[in-house]
Order: sequence, then C-alpha cells, then structure tokens
Amino acid sequence: MAKKKKSRQDENMRQKVEEAQRRKDYFMHLREICNRIHPDLFPMLTQKQLMAIYKVRGMSFKVVTDGKVSQELLEYVNGFARYRQKEEVFPLGMGMHLVNLIEYQRYLSPLEWLIRPDAPYDPEIRQDPNRFKGIPWYESFVEGREERHRQFYLRVTEMLAAITFFMSDYRYALYYTYFKTGAEIAKSALDVRHHQHIHIQPLRPERKRIRIQGGEIRNALRLGVVLPPDAARLEQIPERYRYFPMSIRPSSIGVEGVWSKISRPVYVTEHALNRLDERTGCATPGYTQMCMGHSFMNQTALKTNDNRLLLGYQVRGHKIGYLVLSIQRNSILIHTFLFLTANGTPEGQKLREQLGLQKRDHQYLGIDKLSTFVHSDILQHEDVCEWFRNAGCESLLTVCGLLQGDHVWEEEGEQIQLAGRLREYLRTQEPMDRWDFPEEEDSEDETEPVEDDENEDE
Repeated sequence: MAKKKKSRQDENMRQKVEEAQRRKDYFMHLREICNRIHPDLFPMLTQKQLMAIYKVRGMSFKVVTDGKVSQELLEYVNGFARYRQKEEVFPLGMGMHLVNLIEYQRYLSPLEWLIRPDAPYDPEIRQDPNRFKGIPWYESFVEGREERHRQFYLRVTEMLAAITFFMSDYRYALYYTYFKTGAEIAKSALDVRHHQHIHIQPLRPERKRIRIQGGEIRNALRLGVVLPPDAARLEQIPERYRYFPMSIRPSSIGVEGVWSKISRPVYVTEHALNRLDERTGCATPGYTQMCMGHSFMNQTALKTNDNRLLLGYQVRGHKIGYLVLSIQRNSILIHTFLFLTANGTPEGQKLREQLGLQKRDHQYLGIDKLSTFVHSDILQHEDVCEWFRNAGCESLLTVCGLLQGDHVWEEEGEQIQLAGRLREYLRTQEPMDRWDFPEEEDSEDETEPVEDDENEDE
C-alpha cells in the first residue's frame, strides 16, 4: 500500500514538473511573439495577466470524423493539418513580423483578448484599461486586429478546401469539412483552453448501372459538388445541403435536339477516372476530379464520328484534354478521358499530321501525359514549343507554366529533357505510319471488362 501511495505521489510530482515546464516554454514563446509587436509589450504584462492568457490559450487543430474513416487516412489528414498550421503565415500588422496559424490561436488571439481596447475592466486582471492608450505601436497593432482575424479564417478556409478536394475520390468517398471551436476545461476549472476541430464527413456518391446504345452496361458514379467550406460559418450546415449531385441540360454544352433542354444527371465510369489519373499524373485524384465538374461550365462539346461528344477538360482554366461523353435517355455519361495530344482529338490529329507521331510514339516519348510536360524542360525551348502551338496545344504549355512549382505536382528526380528527346527521336526514327502497323483504338474498355457485381438498378 505504501508503495502505491509513493508511486502516486511520484506521478503527481512528475505531472507538476511537466506542467511547470510547459508554462515556462509557453511564456518564453509568448515573449517572443510580444517582441515581434514591440519589445515594451511583454514587460507591461503582470503575472496575473500572463496566467490569464495561459488559461485561455488556443490549441492546435485536430481533425475528427463524423463518419467511418480509416485510421490511416485520419492520421494522414492530421499530419497535413499540422504542416499547414506551421507553414501558413500572415502579417501581425502594417510593417510588422509574420505569425503562423498555431502562433495566432495559441498566443496572439488570447493576447488580443486581454489587451483589446474594448475589454471590460477587471480589478484582478485588467486594472488599468487605459494603460496602452495613445502608444503608437499599440494603436497600430489594434488597427490590424480585424484584418488578422480575416486572414486567419481565410487560411483555415483554404485548409478545409484542400482537405475536401484533395482527399476526395469518387471511387471511395467525398469529404465535407467544417471548422468548429469550443472550450475545454482541463484539470483546473480555471484552465479553459480553447480548441479548434476540423470535422470531416465521408459522403458516398451514387453508383448506377447504365445501359448504353448497343445494350452494353457501364458501371458509373454520379458526379456531384461538395459544398465549398467556409470557416467563418461555425454552425453546422444541414446534411441535405452539404452535397449537390450534378445535373445539366445537354443544350448547355451545345447539344441540339428535342430533348436537349431537359436536365440529366451526370455520371462517370471508373475507367474514365483511372485514365484521368494515368494521363494527368496528379498525385491527388480529388484535384483532377474536381476539374471535371468545372469543365461543364461555359463550353461547347465537339461531335465525333461515332456520335459521342468531346468536352474540353480544363485545369486552371486551360484545356489539357477532353472528356468523352454520350447523351443517354436519362443521363449523361463520361466514358473516358483523352489527353490533348491523343490521336482521337483535333489537336492530336494536327500533331500527327505535323510530326508523323502515332500512339506508341507518344507513349515512348511520354507526351501522352501531362506530368511529362510539367516536369520537363520544354518551356525553355521555343522551337519545340512552336510545334505544339501549331497543333493547337498552346493551352497545354500555359498549364505547364502554371503547375511548375505547385506542391500538388511536385516530383522527385531530375528534370525530363523532353525537348532534346523529341528532336533526337524525330531525327533518327521513321514515322510509324510508314510501317505496316494498324493504329490502335483508344476505347473506354481497352483492358477493363464490364463488371457485373453491383446490385444498383439500371
């Protein structure tokens, strides 16, 4: 019994020592934050004021779930949130130093709460409400308070959007995110730490079996839009407003006919999603899938010889390929994705006529993928760029310039020497069309058989 009592005493003593060290570390960092504002600020704070700031300190964001999410994904998202909180910075005020999200919520926000000019008089904590009045650096700091608050929530909103769009994948789940704050009472009732949670809710898109012309069945997923996150809206949005399944009128993409003004739901095959991954090379499927919905806005589809439609697929507002569509009786179906240089596109046909390259040449050179262009030296060689411009691929070069340096498209390894590879290949190789090889069709079911293991209604 005596050993257990001594053990509890030792544990209590250890906890007290650790808490004292945490307070010491906190005040050291608070002093550093205060010095960024002005060196006179920290010495003006009394011990009771420092303890008041400590007791209402904010905590780092924690990601929690409102549904079934794998532990692996949850840990990944929490790691991402921790990284963004450290990396996202904004100014303390005009001409002042920077502060990151963790510093804002943990140190700066409680400091502002204490020394704000409209704070109520408190004989224990705030004995002299006019103590800072008239001090130039203080007045400048106070003027920037509203802008700091706005910048904080702007960056939180961007973090929520990143989680929503980059973690989502139609093949598994889409994620609605929202931000919620609250108070957490620690062991002492006087220790009321403020915590901020990022909630993620998995949403399962509708699956359907669609019978296309000819009687074949395609398994497809309903396109939809997850409500853009807004960190300023702390209340939870009703679930029925968090996700909007996508429907459009065929007339909105230039299709004419008796039934073209009747709105139809939009579906996409998993084959199309797989080809989108392969031909863009983006590490985050949610990003490229989000662009599918945007591609239906303000564009006219091109008709193909087999009565399908080519709808320009855009990244950052510039075309890099086409969605191959068909209008069904009760739906619009995306069959596959063609990269801009593919022989089945107008630009790809012009490139073929100009350079004599066919599908296997594209695969060998890597010019059938966006990632090859993004990680290459092509923009440094105007003569090679001109080949693609002449074929109508200038938008592809524009996107390369926009995506280089984008963390979503970062890739380890040396830069691809695409320009030299193209010049050498065209100089030493005969065009494939001089050989007796038939051209391969780029079908939506090249390697993937139609699966019949789903139970959804047609």
